[in-house]
Amino acid sequence: MCALVVVCRTLCRFSVHRLRMKIPQGSVISTRDCSQAGNGRNPLRWDLCPDEIRTMTDSLIARVKKVYDDVGALQIESVSVENTLEALANAKLDYASSRHVLDFPQYVFPNKEVRSASTEADKKLSEFDVEISMREDVFKRIVALQKRFPDNPASEEKRFLDRLVTLGQRKGLHLSKEIQQEVKRTSKLISELSIEFNRNLNEDNTFLVFSEHELGGLADSYLNGLEKTAEGKYKVTLEYPNYYPLMKRCHNPETRRKMETAFHSRCKQVNTAILEQLIQHRAKVADLLGYSSHANYVLEINMAKHASNVSDFI
Repeated sequence: MCALVVVCRTLCRFSVHRLRMKIPQGSVISTRDCSQAGNGRNPLRWDLCPDEIRTMTDSLIARVKKVYDDVGALQIESVSVENTLEALANAKLDYASSRHVLDFPQYVFPNKEVRSASTEADKKLSEFDVEISMREDVFKRIVALQKRFPDNPASEEKRFLDRLVTLGQRKGLHLSKEIQQEVKRTSKLISELSIEFNRNLNEDNTFLVFSEHELGGLADSYLNGLEKTAEGKYKVTLEYPNYYPLMKRCHNPETRRKMETAFHSRCKQVNTAILEQLIQHRAKVADLLGYSSHANYVLEINMAKHASNVSDFI
């Protein structure tokens, strides 16, 4: 949920009289969960079925798309903080707070159907991410507002506005239509491959077999939670609840070595092929946008700024 925390902290620092953000009606807040939270704004849901995930995903996309459509349809000369910046800020808050309820179950839910629905939601939302990030009509209105905005670097609104313009430029929205379309197409491929990479890891069912002696140092509660083979040995999966306690507490170095090797070799063949494609696609996007490498593209908006600074530091 780290991304949600960052977005909420950033957006909620806006001046109260300028950007008063509210969770719009129709978001995934559950009244039964609100009573537990005490603040009436707890959007977390852990009881979603596959159909609910699909319905909420479509609803979220429709809500946010309408906001972007409305902003994109504004007359350039009529853009303002209220109808552009505030509208986008509210949409981003709604999107961030609602999205994680839909794409997080794929990592933790015991029911495979729910995990699959969450993965499909992640795919659909990731493709939507690319779509809204490549809205040239919205970008033009943000740039127009930036040109008319008071030059006050200490203003939260100004910082948010400048950030939106920077992110638009990093998507190539100031470049030709041809470059924009290629960036958009490649970005969608990157998104699809990334989700496939993670799904392979999430659905991996590899396990190693150890004797009780090989699992020395681990508590009875840990051992009792493991399946056993017909010979009475223990099946240890590479899932986090099995992997981390073993690596931390097992007295046998050879057992830890086998687990560490297996853990970092999960889905090695299929994910290596995906990773090679991701490297090529990311390098392509960086090149299209005028960067010498993907590393320089990523670091530009971070503290390091450039790959050479990282190399010098190391």
